[in-house]
Amino acid sequence: MKFTTASILLATAAVASAVPAPVSGARLRELQDRHTEVETKRQAQGLIALSVGVWLAIAGESAGETLAGDVAQALSAAFGQDDTPWSTDGNCQAKFSTQGGANCKLSTSAAEKSGNSTGDANTHDNNWNVCPWIDPQNNDPPVQYFTDPGIGDYSVQFTATDEYTFARIDNTQKCVAEGLCNPRFTFFRTGYSIVLDTWLSQGDVTEGEYSGDFHGLCGNGPIKDQFSTGGDVIGYDCAIPCWNDADLPSTST
Repeated sequence: MKFTTASILLATAAVASAVPAPVSGARLRELQDRHTEVETKRQAQGLIALSVGVWLAIAGESAGETLAGDVAQALSAAFGQDDTPWSTDGNCQAKFSTQGGANCKLSTSAAEKSGNSTGDANTHDNNWNVCPWIDPQNNDPPVQYFTDPGIGDYSVQFTATDEYTFARIDNTQKCVAEGLCNPRFTFFRTGYSIVLDTWLSQGDVTEGEYSGDFHGLCGNGPIKDQFSTGGDVIGYDCAIPCWNDADLPSTST
């Protein structure tokens, strides 16, 4: 697949004009196909590890090793070696939580370097098409698709409750409190997707205990509020790739 300056500029303009809302229509079907492709590659051990809890899924038959190295290098440069990249100014960020197995809340903030930052968070507290994982013993958890300025297209799939985990994703972990937790974020890019397993990206939790504030992309959890009426609020804040954090050299010239 050949990338040109024109195609990148068009894609950037499309992201810049996106309205923070669930994806629908033809674009939703495209992302659902992409998500299925990522899931298929995962089952065939086709995801390439970039770091703890971060994976790369190559679309089609691209040169995987070269692409993985380039993306890993770009993400490493973006996030650096901060103890708390999820709270560091200059990173794109996502903050998510649930309560009582529902009440899904998410906000993303685009960094200035994304080229689409207004300084305002894109909130998704009340516009989910799907949220609860109904009958987790027999059903897969639902997938929600969003597009945000500065972040691009991405999906959110919670993978666990306090009683069940999604068996088709390895190393999932039950919630530490009653509810719904541990989403997998998949960021869709041209030619590849970046997968963030939030529950594996907390850094050295033996050092930070529940805070997990040590060189992980996610922190400030898993209990965000244990005194709220209606049960514990559980979730994390995460550093996430901006739309252009993982641009390859061949796509930016």
